[in-house]
Amino acid sequence: MKKNKIRGRSEKGYTLVLVALGLTGLMGALGIAFDVGYLEYTQRQMQTAADAAAQAGAEEIVRGDTTGLVAAADTDSASNGFTNGTNNVTVTINNPPQSGYYLGSNYAVEAIISRSVPTFFMRVLNTDSATVTARAVAAQVSSPNCVFALDPTAADAIEASNDAQVVVGCGIISDSSNSKAVYSTGSASISGTAVNIVGSYYTDNNGHISPTPKTSVLPLSDPLGAVPAPTVGSCTYTNYPPQNGGSHVTLSPGTYCNGLNVTNGMTAVFNPGTYIIVGGGMHFAGGTTETGTGVTFYVTKNSTYSFAPVVMDNGVNVTLSAPTSGTYLGMLLFQDRSITTANTSNSATQLQGGATMALSGALYFPGTQFTVANGTNTSASYTIIVADTIVFAGGMNLSANYTGLQGGSPIQVATLGE
Repeated sequence: MKKNKIRGRSEKGYTLVLVALGLTGLMGALGIAFDVGYLEYTQRQMQTAADAAAQAGAEEIVRGDTTGLVAAADTDSASNGFTNGTNNVTVTINNPPQSGYYLGSNYAVEAIISRSVPTFFMRVLNTDSATVTARAVAAQVSSPNCVFALDPTAADAIEASNDAQVVVGCGIISDSSNSKAVYSTGSASISGTAVNIVGSYYTDNNGHISPTPKTSVLPLSDPLGAVPAPTVGSCTYTNYPPQNGGSHVTLSPGTYCNGLNVTNGMTAVFNPGTYIIVGGGMHFAGGTTETGTGVTFYVTKNSTYSFAPVVMDNGVNVTLSAPTSGTYLGMLLFQDRSITTANTSNSATQLQGGATMALSGALYFPGTQFTVANGTNTSASYTIIVADTIVFAGGMNLSANYTGLQGGSPIQVATLGE
């Protein structure tokens, strides 16, 4: 009996030791798991900071200010909790990136953040700290969008009616917070690769919008707001065309005061360059033909000559393309930003009356309405519309092929890459 008692005590003692050893091992494993989990958490936080830093740097490239690139990236990294030189943090910003898909690209920014992180339980394995690293790359790329309505509150900021069939080979954006910011009615259809609206949309009378819009998105700033306005000089021509203009004319860049009008069956060829129209507007009408490559038309006014809009109507045949490089890359029609619907009457741009057009470039009317009506058709390698509000009362096809442009679309965005 004593032997049995001794044996029982001995077995119980061994059991307690084994249990103690098991708990120690379990606690050690849990401790190491805690350290690993903390390092992974730190890495996730660091990745967020690296993404923000790379994005901020690429946005400086989009703005054309590479001198502030590193500072912008460092600031965004710091705002996400990782400041270069503080708490064992190192932030390295490379433009161009030093590795990966965008290696050597001046249009991309690489952000690398590393930090020596102290451990707790892993010290039993002689590991007092571990280096955690995160890397991100962001690049300047062509915007996926090409139709922008900038008005922040308007109802029907983008409207399609009268059986208009609008086919857009890119995305559509409405900055309006109105619950009826985009509207389709009267068997009209708006179709794009995506439709994004700050507010919401509605349809009636067999109207259609495709794909289903994404609503309540964040507003975007004017995508062409950084393009500088041309300098307006003294008048090269006044009241164009002159009386002896003839039926076939070749025009050169310059300042056209009190209007640039091509009417009554004329044929006009525009040499490459910038045409500044001061007052009087630009009017193509009456079965005329207009052609030009590498041209930009800037529409403004002054104290002498009152503003008038761009109007193309009555059976005109217009084939115009914007510059493929330089300051006004992709800018075809450019209206003075100070001209707004609120301060200028009769300000709406109108493409109408059976006009046939191939307009390759940006049609930029940030303060006023852009209208396509009465069976107008347009075809071009790419067309971008940026306006306060947009009305489609006639069919329009917009392509987004930027192959011939240096750097792609004139509207650039910063996006995370690899």
